[in-house]
Amino acid sequence: MPDVRQIAVTGANGFIGSALVHTALQRGIAVRALCRTPSPDADALARAGATVIFGDLNDGDALDTLCNGVDAIVHAAAFMGKTDAALSEDVNVVGTQNVLEAATRGSVKRCVYISSISVYRGTETPNRIFDETVEPHLAENLNHYSRTKLIGEHRVSAYCRDRPLEYTIVRPTNVYGPGCRPWGTEVEKLVQRYHVCFGRIAFNFVHIDDLVDGLLLTTRHENAVGESFNLGAETLELRRFHRYIAQQQRVKTFDVPQPIDHLIRHGIDFYGRLSGEIRSTGYTQLFSYPHRKAHTLLGYQPRHLIASS
Repeated sequence: MPDVRQIAVTGANGFIGSALVHTALQRGIAVRALCRTPSPDADALARAGATVIFGDLNDGDALDTLCNGVDAIVHAAAFMGKTDAALSEDVNVVGTQNVLEAATRGSVKRCVYISSISVYRGTETPNRIFDETVEPHLAENLNHYSRTKLIGEHRVSAYCRDRPLEYTIVRPTNVYGPGCRPWGTEVEKLVQRYHVCFGRIAFNFVHIDDLVDGLLLTTRHENAVGESFNLGAETLELRRFHRYIAQQQRVKTFDVPQPIDHLIRHGIDFYGRLSGEIRSTGYTQLFSYPHRKAHTLLGYQPRHLIASS
C-alpha cells in the first residue's frame, strides 16, 4: 500500500472527524483540519498538532488551502438534521461538489466520502440484508439527510469517473464512543433518568476507533479505489447496547417487559411514518449490513466488541 503522509479532513471538529484527526496524528500522519469557526474543539485539534483551517464548504479559499498538496481528503462534514431540506442540499450535495472541485485543483489523489447506512432505507431486498452489491434506491420519501447523502454519493462517483481523483464511499453503521451524541449522551440520559433498557430488536454498531481504523485503510489501500464499503462491527439487541452504556455509567437498569417493549418500538416507528418520510432507523424490522467486503479487500477487523466485553 502506498504511504499517506498528509490528509485533509472536513468536519474536523465533529464526532467522527475529530477522532480521525487525533488518531491520524498519533500514527504520524500530518493533518489539515477544516472547522467552520473557532471553538474549544478546534483549539484541541491545533494543540494535538493539526493545521486548523477555518471556513465552511462554500469557502473556496479555505477549501483550496485545505486540499493543496495533501495525499487524501476525508469528507466527514455533513448536516445531519432531517427537517431542513435547503440546508441539507447546500451542505450534503453542493458542499460535496465544492470539496471535489477543490481536491481536483489541489491535485489530491483520493477522496473518501463518509456516507451512511441510512441511504439503504428506501431500498427493498430479500431478508433486508444490505451488502455492497445492493444499489441504494433514491426513494422520494427518504428523509432529507439520507436522500442528500445518497445524492452526494452519486456526485462523488460521477465527478471522479473521468478525472484523476480516486474515490471511496464509506457507509458507517451506528457509531458510538466518546463524544457521540445519539448513541452516547442521549442514551446516557435515558438510562440515568429512567433506569430502563428497551429494544428487543438488533442493530448494527461500530465503535468510533474501529471506524477510524477503516477510514485510514481507505485513504491508502489500492483495493479501496472506486469502491463502497459498509463499516460496521457487530449486531446486537438495542437493549443490550443500552445495558452496556448503563454499565459504563455505573447505573442500575432493568429491561422493560416484552409487551411494553413492543409498544415502545412500534410507537416510535408509527410516529415516524406520520411525517411521510422514511426514518434513518427502524425499530420493528431487522436490517443487516455485513462488512465482509471491507474485511476481505482491506483487512478491516473491528476490535471493540460489546458482546465479548
